[in-house]
Amino acid sequence: MAISFEQFMEATGAELVAGNIIVGVMGDRKKVGSLNDEGVFNLNDDGKLLADEIETPSGKKATKSKKAEAAETPAEDAPAA
Repeated sequence: MAISFEQFMEATGAELVAGNIIVGVMGDRKKVGSLNDEGVFNLNDDGKLLADEIETPSGKKATKSKKAEAAETPAEDAPAA
């Protein structure tokens, strides 16, 4: 599935500055792509990572294994010391 320019801009809160797609605030701003005169936009590696995050449904993201979750959860049956 591909993401449209409008979807990308809305989901990331990016700004278009002189043909460059910029995300971030103040010192954390970075270029993630560009928009040419014909209306075609291209994303760099950072932009592609953002697009992948937008396109991946939240339920499909990698989760911790059950063993890792069990290790983080205190045992309810353990006697108090």
